[in-house]
Amino acid sequence: NAKYFEGRTIRVTVLLDAGSEDSGQNVLAAAIQETVAKDTTGLVGRHKPVEISLVAVDASNNFSVEESVRKLFVSGKDNIPDIVVCLNENDTNSVYQAVVDYNEVGLVNILGYYDSDAILKGIERDVIYATLSVDTDQMGKYCIDALTEYYEIGNTSQYFTADSYVINKLNVAKYRKGESDD
Repeated sequence: NAKYFEGRTIRVTVLLDAGSEDSGQNVLAAAIQETVAKDTTGLVGRHKPVEISLVAVDASNNFSVEESVRKLFVSGKDNIPDIVVCLNENDTNSVYQAVVDYNEVGLVNILGYYDSDAILKGIERDVIYATLSVDTDQMGKYCIDALTEYYEIGNTSQYFTADSYVINKLNVAKYRKGESDD
């Protein structure tokens, strides 16, 4: 599914929710930029240069998301990103559909979020390269534990981190069977 980047910059687009007041997506985007900048410094001979652009997506409704994503693909063949990083399920589904609609399967790699049936099918069909899934059952249990502690003690002093899984072509069948690997 990876495109051969013959001597040119790899273009990565990270989709961000334009209306979100959650600073988490901004922290994540900054961390991606920082990591790529750090990891590519001094590796020019072994590693193609990576250019990251942040694109604000109007997530006020499904049509707005689809329109924001469509703009990525109608701006000319030379401007279509090589990799699109999606930070939510809706963006992942919209990019998946756009890659199919604009005949960019195999040319645009999608790094998605969530494990809906549609997204898992996209991985099986080699349209979505990989997706990140959070163990929501575990997260729910941690929330109950924290609420119980808060109710009994008046505060909670722990930070709970739920497990997450990267799902790709190599492990999607196993994941569907409920045997997720870290």
